[in-house]
Amino acid sequence: MTGQAAAQPSELQLAAADATDDGLLYVLFVQHYTRLVRFATTVSGSTQHGEDAVQDAFARLFARPRRLRDRAAAEAYLRSAVLNAARSHHRRRSREQLADRATERAHALDATGQLDARHDIVAAMRDLPRREREAVALRYLLDLSEQETARELRVSVGSVKGYTSRGLDRLALLLGNRDD
Repeated sequence: MTGQAAAQPSELQLAAADATDDGLLYVLFVQHYTRLVRFATTVSGSTQHGEDAVQDAFARLFARPRRLRDRAAAEAYLRSAVLNAARSHHRRRSREQLADRATERAHALDATGQLDARHDIVAAMRDLPRREREAVALRYLLDLSEQETARELRVSVGSVKGYTSRGLDRLALLLGNRDD
């Protein structure tokens, strides 16, 4: 029980740490690391790259402490850095592994012949066009508002609504087809 308490800092500890650049970096890491890894993994299609992208973003932020002056700007910087790294990885991966998708899905079959649900969703997300994938991931994995998503993608709120709607419709079709 005490090991768990030590692993998760209290709100008081986080507030005290927030007073310094190093402390703010620590607070940002504790509060956002897991969500950012989940987001990067979904956009890039690779857990390893998702973790690497997030760690690199934190390392770059730590190397330039002036970016830490404004907490909101630091959070936005982290999201943008992770999104850009995940996009780059996804582009490379798409070019390199188009032929391997059928084999990868075949290996994901469990003993009952059903695809693992998480793999199924990640695979379906990979099949979405880039903007739809990014809009769905920002809205539903990072829980950003339509306005925040629009700022992150540098598009209008209407575009975010369209990308998200089309992305969710395609996901429903893709996931529905996989159940057959």
